[in-house]
Amino acid sequence: MGRLVSQGTQECGRPQGVEDAHRRPGGHIIARVGVVPQQIAPGDIYPALERGAIDAVEYIGPYDDENLGLNKVAKYYYTLGWQEGGTLFHVMASREKWESLPPAYKKAVEVAAQATTASMLAHYDTKNPDAMLRLLPPVCRSPYSRRR
Repeated sequence: MGRLVSQGTQECGRPQGVEDAHRRPGGHIIARVGVVPQQIAPGDIYPALERGAIDAVEYIGPYDDENLGLNKVAKYYYTLGWQEGGTLFHVMASREKWESLPPAYKKAVEVAAQATTASMLAHYDTKNPDAMLRLLPPVCRSPYSRRR
């Protein structure tokens, strides 16, 4: 959702050679503008950013980025991006097994999946705005930002 970057830019342009821990399918798109996407295990992102092995990371969102301490090793925070419009949970089952379920069981699985997604979205919709205010410097806040 957000992108933490160790070195900012003063102008828009192509970030040639920026090493970015980008875990989403959009890696091929950011590569077209000069970023070098890297597949890095979640536990290795902080040390890689701290050592300078990567220059940027697109991970989860403001709340989790802050909890992981990524803002301590990245100087800039850019948001919101095109790479994650929203997170959804999916249920996967073999067609044969799914079709063998009684209608009530199918409906129970569908309702449980929808409730899980709604709960997760509500959690992050509650946590992300406050985390964003802590990550952004005061000069970047709008008059509509929540008062602290």
